[in-house]
Amino acid sequence: MNKTSSLPWHNFLVLALALASATTYARNTRLLFPITEVTKSSRAQQIIGQDMRLYFGESLPKEIGTPDIIEEVSVKAVANPVRSPGAKYNEEESDQRTCREAFRMALSDLSQKSRNKGGDAVINIVSFYNSVEMSSPTEYECHSGMTRSVVELKGRIVKLNPSAALHSGSQRLQSNAGEIMPRQ
Repeated sequence: MNKTSSLPWHNFLVLALALASATTYARNTRLLFPITEVTKSSRAQQIIGQDMRLYFGESLPKEIGTPDIIEEVSVKAVANPVRSPGAKYNEEESDQRTCREAFRMALSDLSQKSRNKGGDAVINIVSFYNSVEMSSPTEYECHSGMTRSVVELKGRIVKLNPSAALHSGSQRLQSNAGEIMPRQ
């Protein structure tokens, strides 16, 4: 028997086993976290800014009336977990921490895109991972794996009418209503 003819088969088997073991460790865990876990922090409020309003979910407060819709926008934020060498890895804590960072980045991107288009609010913000909508006024969706966490959001950039902007500006952050407003 010729040994060189069995070598390609051996290489193929080794490659197939290596790929199979690599996919065994891959994961894409769907997680839901409270919006307020991030938005109540002063860091998030600085990122969003005093001039921007964010409204989560499909329902809107009556006081904002009918805003002028500028355009629909979507953002994708990816955060990588930081692991110290030699430190014990706690998957649950790492996922939560990385998802928070990805959500903060997504909020920053939404706010900046709205400002760039002349908007002062983003309404109807929903999670939009892989183009699948998940609407909630209290939770956001994050997908975590071994090397990253991903948050995708979509919403509508709007210009609030002047009376709605004045009314909402006098209120404080309303975390349980799915609305993020700067503190006065």
